[in-house]
Amino acid sequence: MNLDLPYLYEDPDRYGNVRLYVRRNGKKIRLRIRPSAPGFLEEYQTALAKLDEALKPNSDKTIGTLGWLVNEFEHSHAFTRLEEREQRNRHNIVAATLDEETKAGSGKRFRDCPIAAFTADHVRLLRDRKKDLPGGANNRIKHLRIILSWGMEDRSQWVKKNVAADVKSLKYSKEGFHTWTEDEVAAYEKRHPTGTMARLALDLLLFTGARRSDTVKLGPKHLTQSKNAETGNAEPWIDFKPNKTAKSTGKELSLPLLDVLRASLAATPHGLATFLVTTHGKPFASGASFGNWFKDRVTEAGLPGECMPHGLRKVGAVRAAHAGATDQQLMAIFGWATPKLASLYVEKANQKKLAGAAMGKLVGSG
Repeated sequence: MNLDLPYLYEDPDRYGNVRLYVRRNGKKIRLRIRPSAPGFLEEYQTALAKLDEALKPNSDKTIGTLGWLVNEFEHSHAFTRLEEREQRNRHNIVAATLDEETKAGSGKRFRDCPIAAFTADHVRLLRDRKKDLPGGANNRIKHLRIILSWGMEDRSQWVKKNVAADVKSLKYSKEGFHTWTEDEVAAYEKRHPTGTMARLALDLLLFTGARRSDTVKLGPKHLTQSKNAETGNAEPWIDFKPNKTAKSTGKELSLPLLDVLRASLAATPHGLATFLVTTHGKPFASGASFGNWFKDRVTEAGLPGECMPHGLRKVGAVRAAHAGATDQQLMAIFGWATPKLASLYVEKANQKKLAGAAMGKLVGSG
């Protein structure tokens, strides 16, 4: 059967089983009937109809409510220009927030609250209800700020003030993704030698600094030649647009292809469209499916589940900072738009160097 149908895509699970979904505007519905079985097209059309219904603007009865405003925002360019995974994440956070009761047991939801009646105290209430998960609490504030700010500009008849801007975020210690230790990198390399797809995955993540969503898309088409200004020789580079910022900035990264990565690519049979392929020889459907596959390779190496692809990006930043990379150089490698993250890595590296050089002075001359 021809599977070239609008909004239909495959998403293999970690075991290589192919699952079919109909996906549109950040929402998806899984299809349970096999393409070759009777009823497949009917199930596909039903799923598409449900997604089409979800895209329709709210009725006039809800105009002026928070739910209406969010629906309007999610049909705007400010939202649809975002990468699909980011759309889905933001939608889920805001939907869960609006589904909360304005008062416990009242049965009234924040999505039905008139915008004019929504205050900073309501935002604080929504924040504090999630105070045990401060990151999630702050996400609520952040996304409400974005939506209300958009509303003041594009729906100014109803939104007169960004009340979320008056609410402070919760302070807490952020751990973030686990940064792999050098011992963990060595253990993975020992279990997965050069020439294996598992090793190529690590080398691509580590020696390009790319996120997993970009790593699964890298392939021969991204390789270019650039002349070395000093030697005059043509040298290989790898050029790509980071998926996370492609729609917002359009910025492209150009990175020298390091010899160690070049050797790994030469030693590993890889795909023609993408370097990394599944056991079936096909490109990974998404960064998420690649993440599941990579997690199994981590387990095979006897490493904890906290060793995730993004942690290798952090290893690269740590290595570069300790080798003396500046803020601007780190920004050029990892595609950061501001020096905030770069400065953090440089400061940590400098602190360790300075402490190492001066710690002996605590002993004194005696």
